[in-house]
Amino acid sequence: MVEFPPEESLSIRELVDLMPEPFSDIGIEVASFILARYAQDLVDFILSGDGGDELFAGHPVYIADRMAQWFDKIPGLLQKPIIGLFQLFPDSDKKKSFTVKAKRFAYSFNFPAKLYSNRWRIYYTSRELEQALVSDAWEVLRRYDPLEDIAAIYKEADGPDFLSKTLYGDYATVVNFYLMRMYILRHFGIEARFPMFDYRLVEFAATIPSHLKIPNNEDTKYILKKAMEGILPDEIVHRKDKLGHSVPMKNWMRDAEVVKSFLRETLSEENVKRRGLFKPEFVNRLFEEHQSRKFNHSHRLWAMAVLELWMQKHFDLN
Repeated sequence: MVEFPPEESLSIRELVDLMPEPFSDIGIEVASFILARYAQDLVDFILSGDGGDELFAGHPVYIADRMAQWFDKIPGLLQKPIIGLFQLFPDSDKKKSFTVKAKRFAYSFNFPAKLYSNRWRIYYTSRELEQALVSDAWEVLRRYDPLEDIAAIYKEADGPDFLSKTLYGDYATVVNFYLMRMYILRHFGIEARFPMFDYRLVEFAATIPSHLKIPNNEDTKYILKKAMEGILPDEIVHRKDKLGHSVPMKNWMRDAEVVKSFLRETLSEENVKRRGLFKPEFVNRLFEEHQSRKFNHSHRLWAMAVLELWMQKHFDLN
C-alpha cells in the first residue's frame, strides 16, 4: 500500500492543464493522476478492473436502491421523521460509517426513482442550485433539466427488472468516466487495458439474472466472486476493506492546512465574484458547514475549485 500526503492533492493544478474539460470525480481523476505520476518509472502497462461494478452489480448504490424500495413502502407519516432524524446526524470521518450512509440516503431518497442509481450521485436539488447561483446564471440553467437526459437513458433499458435497467443505464452514464483514467495514464507513458469492457463479456453479463448478481441485500458482485473462487486468493475475492481509488478529501479539507488554504484561495470571495456564477455567501456557507461536520460538502467544494481553476486556464488567459 502506498500512502500520499495531503499536499499531493494540489497536483490538481497540473491536472487541470491536462484535462480537456472540467471534472469533479476526486477518485478517478485525482487518485489516478497521483498514482500514475508515482508509477511512471515502475510500470508501462496495467490492467484495470473498471467496469466490473456496472456489469455485475458491485456498487453500494445498488443496495441503496433496494433499501429505497423497501423504505418507500413505509407510510409517509413515518418516512418524514426518519428522514429528518438522519439529516440531523453529524458527518463522520469514516467513509463507510452508518451515519454517513444514513445522511446520504436521507438526502438522495427524495430524488425521483426514474433516475435509478444516479439519484445517489447527485449533489444539488433544483432549489439548492437556485440558492447557489447568481440570478443571471440561474435564469439560464433553469430552462434546462439535465436530470431528464439521465432519466431518458434509463428509459431506453428493456431489462426484466429494476437492477437490470439500472446496470444498463449505469454502463451508459458512468463508464465513460473510466476512460478518462486511460487519458491520464497515457500522459505518463502508461498504457491501460480494461478487460471488463470486452463487448463479449458485456453482452454475456447482461444475460445473467439479477438474483445471481445480488442474491440478498449484502452480497454485491456475487456471481463474479463465485466464478473467481479458487482462481484468485480469497483475500482478493472476498476483500471487505476495498475502497477503490479513494481519496480522503473531506478529511483533508477539514484537517490539512495546505488543502484548506488552497480552497480558500481558489474560492476566495474575489474570485467567486469575478467569475459571476456562484453567490459568495453560498460558497462560504459550504465551507462553514463542512468544517463544523454538519454536512460533507467535499464534492461540491472540489467541483467548484476545479471549475474555477479550469476557467482561469482556458478562459481568462484567452
